[in-house]
Amino acid sequence: MFSIRRTLEGSRKYSREFFESFVSDLTKARFDRIEVLLPANQVGAEAHVVSPGELLNRERNYASIVLRAINIRKKETLKVLFINRNSRAVFLDDTFPSGESQPPGLYFQSPDPGRTYSVFHFFHDYLKRPGTSGSIWLAAIVAGFVLFTEVVAALSMRTGVVAAQWRQSPFWDVLLVALSLLILYRYFATPRGLWVKPRREARLLQLANMALRGELKDNPLVSLVVSVLGTVIAALILKWLGLL
Repeated sequence: MFSIRRTLEGSRKYSREFFESFVSDLTKARFDRIEVLLPANQVGAEAHVVSPGELLNRERNYASIVLRAINIRKKETLKVLFINRNSRAVFLDDTFPSGESQPPGLYFQSPDPGRTYSVFHFFHDYLKRPGTSGSIWLAAIVAGFVLFTEVVAALSMRTGVVAAQWRQSPFWDVLLVALSLLILYRYFATPRGLWVKPRREARLLQLANMALRGELKDNPLVSLVVSVLGTVIAALILKWLGLL
């Protein structure tokens, strides 16, 4: 048997409609047995396998699931690990035994080496179709750079970049920092993974309460605070090394 396994881009969001279309296309591709593996530590070993229709009928967003499709005649198996959030998830599966601290992934196995390569790459490209917003990713990079330069300017010149370079009011630096924080927060809050049911956006107060209760994983507010602290610490290290 020949097989290929590769991670998928973790920032992609897959909708209910995409999932339905994906299952339909797998059926057309002669995959006879299509099933969903749920986290056995959450639903129990006796109920960890459900049909795609049953998953949709439950209208529940699990932290992670494994979609398994089998072509019985050709002895081929396709598996997709969908990750919504970093949470403890144990699967009764030898390819994807866990969904915790793992990137989403695609796996394909076939006795035919040629089909292994071609079918795998077809579905790998297929799973790139949902639009992941490249604009928010690029905006997050720019926002991180702006935030870092403002922190460096504050530590080295005791003022902001705009105020120092263009002799403008510090208000513009404060505005730049606020916009950068907002963009970074929106980036961290962007849903990822498979969402059978639309996600309700948590408000800042709810996220703060979750953080105080120790619910730190996949909390966009916590991610933002950690990013800001990391930026400040990095700037302080540069200053301590005499590079600022």
